[in-house]
Amino acid sequence: MIRNIIFDMGHVLMWYRPQEACSELLKDEADAQALCAAFFGGPAWVEIDHGRLDNETFTGAVKALLEERLRPAVDALYRGMPENILVPVEGMAGIVDAVLDRGFRVYLLSNAGRFMSRRRDVIPHIARFHGVMFSGDEGVVKPDIRLYERLAQRYGLKAEECFFIDDREDNIQTAAALGWRTCRFSGDAEALKRDLDAL
Repeated sequence: MIRNIIFDMGHVLMWYRPQEACSELLKDEADAQALCAAFFGGPAWVEIDHGRLDNETFTGAVKALLEERLRPAVDALYRGMPENILVPVEGMAGIVDAVLDRGFRVYLLSNAGRFMSRRRDVIPHIARFHGVMFSGDEGVVKPDIRLYERLAQRYGLKAEECFFIDDREDNIQTAAALGWRTCRFSGDAEALKRDLDAL
């Protein structure tokens, strides 16, 4: 019997919109694309998800990839996070409420840096979750099986009682290898609601 619903964050509970955030800061599209590539597409962003870089080291690494005139935008972009890069997925807050009200235990398992862990309140109804795990706090990222195992161990979750929702196939495959039931989210909250109703 399924007792635990485990949600990913990006593109499941919250849309991840880095390019839009950069375009808000820099009206020239080429400049905005350069900022987005340096900030979110470089190796420093991967290190953020692993929790290995502090704010100044991260922003310094990004600035080194950009022309001097674009560097002030790096600080502005970082100061605005996570509100500037995350938007709630329509319908998902209601789904979270519904599964909680039905007595399921609800967890978050997300690749995100410590900045996100500190500002988790931007995620609708996060205060009602029974457990939250961000990769930046743990030093390991999905689809590394150790992160899944750590969530299960910390909260006493049994594999046969877990239902995991993620947008990435590699993350889904790791969960399935542990014996969790899975659902790959495509952005259709109504379809997910039907899957959860079947539980």
